[in-house]
Amino acid sequence: MKKLSLIIAIAIALFTGCKKQDFNTNVTGESNGAFKLISPTAGTSLQLNSATPAVNIDITWAASSPGVKTPPTYTWVATLKTGNIDSPLISIPSNNQGKDTKLTLSYQQLDQALAAKGIAPGAVADLIWTVVADNGSTKLKSSDLFGLKITRFGDGTTPFNIYGPLSSSTIVELDPGSTSNLIVFKWQKSFPTLAANTVKYRLQIVQESADFSAPFILDIPSDNNGLDTTRTFTHKAFSDSLSAHGLNDLSQVSKLSWRVVATSGNFSLASNFKNVLYLIREIKMYMVGSFQGWTPANGIRMIPDNRAGLLNNMFYSYIFFPANTDFKFLQGLDWSATAYGDGGGDNVSTSGSAGNIHVSAAGYYRVTVNKGTLKYNIMAGRMGFVGGATGAGWNPPGVFPNYALGNAGTNLFVGLTNFTSGGWKLIDNNQWNNGSQAVDETRSYGTSGGDGSTLEVNGANFNDYSPAGRYRVIWDGRDVKNVKYWTSPATEMRIVGDGMNQAGVNDWDPPTSPQMTYAGNGIWTLTIALKANKDIKFLAGNNWGAFDYEDNSGGSQATGTNRPIKWEGGNNFKTPTTAGTYTITLNENLQTMMIN
Repeated sequence: MKKLSLIIAIAIALFTGCKKQDFNTNVTGESNGAFKLISPTAGTSLQLNSATPAVNIDITWAASSPGVKTPPTYTWVATLKTGNIDSPLISIPSNNQGKDTKLTLSYQQLDQALAAKGIAPGAVADLIWTVVADNGSTKLKSSDLFGLKITRFGDGTTPFNIYGPLSSSTIVELDPGSTSNLIVFKWQKSFPTLAANTVKYRLQIVQESADFSAPFILDIPSDNNGLDTTRTFTHKAFSDSLSAHGLNDLSQVSKLSWRVVATSGNFSLASNFKNVLYLIREIKMYMVGSFQGWTPANGIRMIPDNRAGLLNNMFYSYIFFPANTDFKFLQGLDWSATAYGDGGGDNVSTSGSAGNIHVSAAGYYRVTVNKGTLKYNIMAGRMGFVGGATGAGWNPPGVFPNYALGNAGTNLFVGLTNFTSGGWKLIDNNQWNNGSQAVDETRSYGTSGGDGSTLEVNGANFNDYSPAGRYRVIWDGRDVKNVKYWTSPATEMRIVGDGMNQAGVNDWDPPTSPQMTYAGNGIWTLTIALKANKDIKFLAGNNWGAFDYEDNSGGSQATGTNRPIKWEGGNNFKTPTTAGTYTITLNENLQTMMIN
């Protein structure tokens, strides 16, 4: 009934439209109080979508204070901008038979009202509007007069949602040098009212702090000349677009908003929502060379130096090179990425004629490159204990070799040492860093956080251990984005399993398992009778849950050769194929185990 009443009201309004109305703004007798218009705000443009005729528009205003006894009723009046509001083109009572301070009209009702006054389909009606309050004795116009442009039904297109990237403040990493990694924007298909028309799309991106009337970072057709519901960029192309619009600090998070606009004929419709997208453009540097088969896809990713002024420029790794290794730095995982070769004199060059960087002797090295200064450095790859809590004291020249950790793998060091009190750090050279931030500068590591915390170059001292004693420390940079450290007591090491042929030793029972003897430099030994083809592992305590080592050799039973070990969980070690008495040597610094 409410909808029918509104339609009847509109019909009456259209019949009486253009009749001179007796409005005034003077207060007399049973008066109305002055009042203001609220929405749509002055200057609003409204495009009616023929694909969604039931969508409602609310016209609102403040209440006029009633007179002595009669509350007012309200009528919305509108006319062409060139006309006279006292002779309105359209007059429609507000909701609730004129009693409410709101008028709700659907797209279709507005379109029919304009059509009845001769406004052509698809044309723009440039209107002015106000509201009249009438208490029976006084008709009072609002003191406001707002402009409103309404485009009548012509073509239209259905509402649609955007899909991805999903709206989130979680930071997405973008490799600004990659021409193979892609970022793809996706959205729902929109359908035109007129089947003969096609719908085309534009992706629009602004900074999160801006609205979509501000200059765009991107305003670009979708794939396939605007026909597809996707827009695909390489990481490099997208990064270049951001830089071209002033977002050229790659170390800062780019906070963006994006939406899509669908157009059919002369009608345009924005997506139902906008999504937030936080990006950081992270350069990734790799080493590719003879030591890994010159295969970019398997390049060794380097650790980014996150210190101020070095992020996205300085990269380094601790790595083993065989003798006569040749390599280059590659800013990506294919040869289309920027490659840095030997430019002579500790310089790198991106010239196609630049040769390979050559390392003659086998060994562990610390390799550093700065793409900003085009400098590189290769030095001994090592890590050691320094500080008042260590035997070396705060004296870097006294660290190596007596207080060194062992090289356990690429970006991985393990070492055992005795700690007292006085603070300590890890250091990769025999002198302190000098603040130069050059490629040959020493790196020391520390953090005030506990075990498992992310390390900081030249960070705070590690906390002292309580109680004092021998501890195992692991410097772990295998996740180049989160270099961290792990510690555990190193007071004992036991062999547990079902492979020992010794009285009083129960299978898989830590408390009765034999203890190994510590020989220094991370080395533990034990001579013991072993059963054939059984299982053992190493446990740094007398209960399950203590730090332990498993096999990383793939199940080797060879004697007299080093087998790699791991602590992250793995298979048990296999005892030899022949029972007998053997000496077992566990080398934590080198991360190996030998039975001979």
